Amino acid sequence: MSAAIKIVGIQNREDIAFDLGACAYSESILPHENPYSKELEPQLHKAWASGWKHEREYWEFGDHE
Repeated sequence: MSAAIKIVGIQNREDIAFDLGACAYSESILPHENPYSKELEPQLHKAWASGWKHEREYWEFGDHE
């Protein structure tokens, strides 16, 4: 458990937003439901969207048999 906390502690905010976007896809959250403001937090908004897209491409188009 403490190892997981350590890993999260060294991640930057963009990495966390990317991971949350990937999780959002897995939870059937739509891309327009991005929790980060495009105007106020553009980097985090973009990172979340990238994570969402990455996960979608993996599951819909990737070779993961």
